[in-house]
Amino acid sequence: LLYAYAGTGLLLLLLLYSVRKRVAVLQPLGALRRWLDVHVFCGIAGPALITLHSSFKVGGAIALGYWAMMGVMASGFVGFYLYRQIPRAMSSAGKSVDALEAELQGMDRELAERFGLSAPQIELLRRRAGADRAGSMGLLHSLFFIASQDLLLRLGLVRLPFDHPARRRLGSRELRRMAALARRRVALERRRAFLRQTETLFRYWHAIHKPFTFVLFVMMGVHIAVAIWLGYATPQP
Repeated sequence: LLYAYAGTGLLLLLLLYSVRKRVAVLQPLGALRRWLDVHVFCGIAGPALITLHSSFKVGGAIALGYWAMMGVMASGFVGFYLYRQIPRAMSSAGKSVDALEAELQGMDRELAERFGLSAPQIELLRRRAGADRAGSMGLLHSLFFIASQDLLLRLGLVRLPFDHPARRRLGSRELRRMAALARRRVALERRRAFLRQTETLFRYWHAIHKPFTFVLFVMMGVHIAVAIWLGYATPQP
């Protein structure tokens, strides 16, 4: 029963993130990003404890609630990834777009002045981000492209334009700095280029995630009510 109580408590804590986003008076209670971290933790730990509570035996009507919970967790990973693809506090219009453009220009200046990359090499970084193809890609193609390119970039399998004279005069520490900055430049450019698709995918994700959440809490309420009615909710002597 301890797993059941702890898991249920963590699942209920998931709702606090939605409340925090919508209730203005709660805005002073910490940054929304920290609330999201707690939300993600509860979304993983809660299902894990409920699974232990079930002893890996799920059947009957309660199976609907269990698999809805697993659907919430699985879709949560997708939603978190899409959320990370949208630059912080950014929408497809407004001053935040100008701020992102200024950040990209600052990276370009550092790559040019500190590391000696030429304008064509910096343009190559932009093309590596898929910026020239973003407008022609559909939603699913965009999602696959973003995810695959992110994975390749993190694994260091995306070749970046570092073959230039400055490389011979840079030390290993500066080369690592240049590589990290170039990869960050590619990732940020990709997020900007695919912002429209990412925001659309995020809206579709909400439409899928919410029904799973509704079924989860309805079935959880039914399960708790039945457990109390049959006396299973309290330790047996």
